[in-house]
Amino acid sequence: VLPRARLAAARGSPGEGRDRDPPPGPEMARCPARRRGARSLARLLALACLAVHLQWFVVNAHGLSTVSSQQQQQQQHLEPLGSGLGPEAAAARRSRLLLAAPINSTNSTAPAPPPPPADGVITSWATTGGGASYDRLGSIAPDGAGGVVVSGTFSETATFGGVAHAGAGTDSDPKDTMLWRLDTNGSTAWFARVRGASKEAIHSVAQDRSAVAGGGGAGFVGAGFFSAMATFGWDAAAPGTGLVLQSVAAWDAALWKVSADGTTQWAVRGGGGLGTDYNYLRAVTAAPATAAAGAGTGEVAAFVAVGRIGTNTVTFGDVVLPGDGATRREIVMWKVSAAGTTQWAIRAGGVSSSSSGGSEGDLLFGVAWGRDGGGDGGGYTA
Repeated sequence: VLPRARLAAARGSPGEGRDRDPPPGPEMARCPARRRGARSLARLLALACLAVHLQWFVVNAHGLSTVSSQQQQQQQHLEPLGSGLGPEAAAARRSRLLLAAPINSTNSTAPAPPPPPADGVITSWATTGGGASYDRLGSIAPDGAGGVVVSGTFSETATFGGVAHAGAGTDSDPKDTMLWRLDTNGSTAWFARVRGASKEAIHSVAQDRSAVAGGGGAGFVGAGFFSAMATFGWDAAAPGTGLVLQSVAAWDAALWKVSADGTTQWAVRGGGGLGTDYNYLRAVTAAPATAAAGAGTGEVAAFVAVGRIGTNTVTFGDVVLPGDGATRREIVMWKVSAAGTTQWAIRAGGVSSSSSGGSEGDLLFGVAWGRDGGGDGGGYTA
């Protein structure tokens, strides 16, 4: 393994031959046992050099493939020791440092753990619900306890949380809508349903944060629309439960409030006009109490929803919003109290002609509460 010249030089002059021992000194000549011990020590040193060179050859021949994950971590810690050196010198120095670490043969072939996702997001759980027909989720809101509440629509028979819900229309005519609460593990906490004779949809859901602050759990408000007659909080096991609303227009806007356990507390409609008008809500937000209404009490002062209304005169609570029957579709903002009583409603829009057909018109897609420093200290952006 060692070059012949280097081995001969270590033993003596080149002329003394490969198998000759170095000339004995006075002490060595008088003690044959010491002479034999020195010869054995020299052989042990040669074997040690051989072992080191063989280990270096095996590791480098395999491209350091036998280095365990523990050694890779050690290499990262030792990496700065190669700084300031050239690439070849730094690599050689790292090789020597790696060889100083023990090789764990039991871990040498173990696969490395998968790297973390690039965006840092790790899926905690995933679940599914629905059936063989048309099913869709509309929005999602945190429940204040590590879980979520989602809104959506479903058709025919759909299963959520292991429970089948039947009688929701056909694939081309989805009828029923719901709020579905899942806990921190993705398990179903409850499922609340709106059932009607025609189409219904809850497009948005917001958390009633006053209940969280007051220690009573989280309530939720859903915003959307319904048609004909619909029961909010319908239960197949108790068909007489829930609140029934009757629409005036083809679609009427609706707000639906449920408690922390999914029990319906109230449901209100807005809209009207003619049977050909379509009124619906696309988003809702919960506004905390302001200074004028008891800030710091943890109570929600109101809910504000936004969406679209038809061409004719519409009514939200006691508020009448006149229409001219010509402007295609306009936007609406609707504010109700924590108990569901209308506080105000406004409409706005352009001059799109109702004779244009299709879905032309104005529409608000989102709303948020925020302080503006004026009046009661709260404002809304849509």
